[in-house]
Amino acid sequence: MRSFKYLLFIFLFSFSNCASFQNYLSNRALDFTDILTLGGEVNTYGGSAWLWCFGGGAQIGQYGEGYGMRNGYVGYYRTGGNLNYGKLKMGNSFLLMNSQEHIPEAYKTARSMKKKYTHANFLFFLPANLQGRWRNNSYNNFSRNPNNNYNNYEYINPASRMPNLCHAPVNVEISFGLGVGGRIGINFSEIFDFILGLTTFDLMEDDEPIILEGEE
Repeated sequence: MRSFKYLLFIFLFSFSNCASFQNYLSNRALDFTDILTLGGEVNTYGGSAWLWCFGGGAQIGQYGEGYGMRNGYVGYYRTGGNLNYGKLKMGNSFLLMNSQEHIPEAYKTARSMKKKYTHANFLFFLPANLQGRWRNNSYNNFSRNPNNNYNNYEYINPASRMPNLCHAPVNVEISFGLGVGGRIGINFSEIFDFILGLTTFDLMEDDEPIILEGEE
């Protein structure tokens, strides 16, 4: 029995020093911290409440700045001002038209940029089409490039806008401020990402890759 415990200890110690296992633990820790939203903010006025892309309120947040944990990002972030929808500045909500935005600012890694989002709605429940990304067609169009040669090459794809009705995680979030305020919430997408991540399935596609010694 004593020898078995000794062998088990050696096995666990060796496994814990494996790069892949350390990477696994690091990603699970990051996934766990992604669940909670908790931040202090300035330059926000009024309040809003959101369930996924549904909600809004009466709030001016286009110049809002915050520090804390939000949507899988820890650090300094902005709450709006990056995009417009007509005359509505993202981050502002006026009951009839509402918007929400999250822009990481402290560090812009591949992981943190995946946490960025913008969305808007009408009357709390009707998502607005922000046309947020591009879809390339299945063929390439070089007709607009008269100098199509190897050294002077212009790659042109015809593209059409895809609807972007709800680019946001499934979460509950409440914010309020009178110049100084705060934000609190819970992210259900990240809860599922953490649970499934225990099996190594990366639902949110935000796991950090393994970096072997000597790689940059």
